[in-house]
Amino acid sequence: MSTENRHTDQNLATKLSKRLASKNSWLLNRVGKSLERDKNYPLSYLIHKGFSFMYNILVSRVYLRKVDSVGKHPRVEKKPYLVNLGQMKLGDNVNICSRSVACDLVSYPEGLLEMGDDVFVNFGTTICAENKVSIGDRVKIGPYCMIHDTDFHVPGKDFTTAKGIPIIIEDDVWLSSRVLVMKGSVIGRGSVIAAGSVVSGVIPPNVIAGGVPAKVIKKISPNDFEEATSKNDSAIDCRIKNKIDGIIRSVTGTDAHELPHHTSVSSIDNWSADNHLKILKSIENEFLFESHESGYLKLNTLQKIYQWTAGSVSDSVKSTYVMNK
Repeated sequence: MSTENRHTDQNLATKLSKRLASKNSWLLNRVGKSLERDKNYPLSYLIHKGFSFMYNILVSRVYLRKVDSVGKHPRVEKKPYLVNLGQMKLGDNVNICSRSVACDLVSYPEGLLEMGDDVFVNFGTTICAENKVSIGDRVKIGPYCMIHDTDFHVPGKDFTTAKGIPIIIEDDVWLSSRVLVMKGSVIGRGSVIAAGSVVSGVIPPNVIAGGVPAKVIKKISPNDFEEATSKNDSAIDCRIKNKIDGIIRSVTGTDAHELPHHTSVSSIDNWSADNHLKILKSIENEFLFESHESGYLKLNTLQKIYQWTAGSVSDSVKSTYVMNK
């Protein structure tokens, strides 16, 4: 695609996204935000994605017809394998992706499988509830995860079903790919489980855990980005701020030094979702710190990015950086 055509597609996507995002309709507003995020992609791709999105919304009620209660705006990408012999309850904005491999959602006669709002389940994931599996709000489940509250059988007793022990996954948890969550496990709010881990006990809130069995690797702040951006550090060294502005300029071509601190990043030219991630990662690499990616979207103004950096950089790194500049 030529540069001229790409810019034309970006301008069309930007205009359409702003018009749709201003509508009261949930669906149109959602499409508008999606267009704004993906405006750097070809218009043909955006049209195809839009039709796929609408189709997934329309067929979701059919695919989830065996579920006892489904909240508002469910989205199902391709048909999951669903067996509801007990109870299933899904919250608002649940997104179940079976694009590559179907997800398995199973509740046994005495079982309850429940999900909160804004839960995302990626392809190839299996969730089985013989007793109870409770998944909180805004939980993200990566591909090929297994969440089973039962061992399914008793060794030496072929026709005896093993009793289930409830699994609780609290709000804002992120399970990376191929995570196994075993019976009786509890994963605390805001925790992240590394890829390929086996959870077989209690994981405290606000930690990164991994391994077989999963153990705490490091603690993360319960409000990682809120705390970092709320620190009273008005005296951000100008050389650090200038470096941040330089990173923004190199990625977007815009001189942030000339913009007010309260400027929203969405109003800056060429500030796409990809560039947002690239800028924040570059800042972390420059100042030698690492934060939880799930909070990146909260850094939606220049002031929050400056304060986030000032609150995240260690004093030793900050002083070394300033002296060396």
